[in-house]
Amino acid sequence: MQKNKGQGLCICSVLCYGLLICAALLAGLALLNNYNGFMQSYFAALTMEPKATLQSPAPQKLEALKPRKVEFILNDKAAKEVYLNADFNLWGDHKIMLEKNKNGAFTKTVVLPQGEYKYFFEVDGRPIKDPSSKQNILYEGKEVSLKTVL
Repeated sequence: MQKNKGQGLCICSVLCYGLLICAALLAGLALLNNYNGFMQSYFAALTMEPKATLQSPAPQKLEALKPRKVEFILNDKAAKEVYLNADFNLWGDHKIMLEKNKNGAFTKTVVLPQGEYKYFFEVDGRPIKDPSSKQNILYEGKEVSLKTVL
């Protein structure tokens, strides 16, 4: 018996192509089934009532986050120049000079968010705590004043 190589290859090719077509059909059906399941879930989610609603923060809480104008005052008529050194200006790296008003007091208004701030005045080159402050602490070996912004 003689084998015909051309027919054997032809039958193998037909079987392989047939298997590939079946696999492609099965994959297509699986994708179609998943797509239909996705669409059903999607439309179900669109028609559902939300479980919980997000509530916006109370207006008074938002008001508390706004920065405040804070006035620093030093009554020293003999002083020539006064600077404010504080943790919010890197202890004088960004100089804040107080201005002398008509009454002889030095004042400066600064905008700050809520918090507690450490500071001292530099009067004619020498550091002093705020004489009108009720809260003073020792910070890094220096006596400084505290100001609470609410």
